[in-house]
Amino acid sequence: MLQARETRMSREPALRDSNSELLRMAMDDTEFARCWGANLPMSGRVEQRRSMYTNMIVSQMGILSDYGKN
Repeated sequence: MLQARETRMSREPALRDSNSELLRMAMDDTEFARCWGANLPMSGRVEQRRSMYTNMIVSQMGILSDYGKN
C-alpha cells in the first residue's frame, strides 16, 4: 500500500508539468487553443487566455491542498 502511494506521488509532478505545458502552448498559439474545443470560452482570445490561466491557478490551489493532507 505504501509503495502504491509513493508511485502515485512520484507521477503527480510529471502530470502537473505536462498539463501546465499544454496550457502554456495553447495560451501562446491559437492553433493549439482550438484543440481545447468547448472547454474554452469562444468570446475572444483574451477570455480564452484568462480561462486557461485560471485553470492553472485552481490546479495549483488543489495541489497545495493535497500537500496539506499528507
